[in-house]
Amino acid sequence: MKIIVLSGGSGKRLWPLSSDEQPKHLLQLLTYRNKKESMLQRVIRQITTLVDKEDIIIATTEQQFDTVVRQVPDVIVIKEPDGRDTFPAIALACSYIISNFDVNEDEVVTVVSADTYTDLSFYEKIIVLSHLIKKKKISMGLVGVKPSMATSKFGYMVPKTKDDLFTIEKFVEKPELNIAEELVNKGALWNSGVFVFPLKTVLNVLIDRRLPTNYSDFIECFSNLPKRSFDYEVIEALKDIVAIQYDGEWEDLGTWEVLLNKIDLKISGNVTMSTDCEEISIINDLDIPIKLLGTSDLTIVATKNGILISNKNETSRLKEIL
Repeated sequence: MKIIVLSGGSGKRLWPLSSDEQPKHLLQLLTYRNKKESMLQRVIRQITTLVDKEDIIIATTEQQFDTVVRQVPDVIVIKEPDGRDTFPAIALACSYIISNFDVNEDEVVTVVSADTYTDLSFYEKIIVLSHLIKKKKISMGLVGVKPSMATSKFGYMVPKTKDDLFTIEKFVEKPELNIAEELVNKGALWNSGVFVFPLKTVLNVLIDRRLPTNYSDFIECFSNLPKRSFDYEVIEALKDIVAIQYDGEWEDLGTWEVLLNKIDLKISGNVTMSTDCEEISIINDLDIPIKLLGTSDLTIVATKNGILISNKNETSRLKEIL
C-alpha cells in the first residue's frame, strides 16, 4: 500500500500565526517527547509505525515545499505547480506512483490529510480497510468517524447497513446544526476525508478525461486542469463505495479554541498579567511586550502578520473578519 498525504491549503484559519507559506499543519505548536512538532510531523510519525517511509508520498504546494522537505526530510515530497483542489493533487500523486514504483493498477492507495489530529488506532483502521479493499476488489473505501457531538464543521455519511464494512445511503455536506443533530441521532458518521482505493480507480478517470497517466506528462498539463474536488470527480461517479467505522479521538485543529486545548504552553513570548487574569491564552511572537490587567476568557495571538484578540470561545468566527 502507498499512502498519499495531502499537505496543502491556505493559512487563514489560524490567523495571524499561519499564512499561505506556513499554514496550520506546518506550525510546530504540538509537543512530542519534549520536542516541538507540526501536525504534518505528527501524522508522518504515526503512519511510519505502520508502513515504510518509502511508501509515503506527500503532495504539497510550491509555497510550502521547502518547509515540508525541511520538516520531513526522509519522505518523498512532490510539488503541485499551483493549487487546483484535491482531485488534481491526488491524481498527480497517483501518476507519480505508477511512474516511479514497481506496482500495477491494483496497488491500493490511501489518501490522508496532514492536519488531522487522531490516535494511531485511526491509521490502524485504515490498514484494515486497505486489506478489505484489495481482497473484495472494491473501487473505493472511506472511514466514518463516530461523532462526539453534533456539529456543522464536518460532512456526514449515513450508513445503509450496520455491518463492519457498510455501504452508504447518502452524504450530507456540512449541514446546519439542527440537521446535524438529526443525523447524529440516526447514526450518521463524520466523513473523515480519507480515501482508500486501487490505483486503477484514479487512472481510469484520467484515461476517460484523456489525461496522461505518466507523471512527467501529467505535471505539464496540471495547471490547465479545472479546480475540482476528489469527491466531485471520482466519488460521485462510483457505485461500489464502502466505509468502515472508527470510534476514537479524531479532531480538526482548525480553530484556536480547539488547537490550544492540545498545546502544553498556553502563554508564550513577552507577556505579563495581573494575578486576577483567568483563562487566558497568549502567543506573542513580537518583540514588544503584552500586558494584561483584570481580564479573563481571552485568546490573544500577536505576530508580524497582525494581532488577534478574541473571546476564547469565539475563535471559530475568525472568517467573519478576514
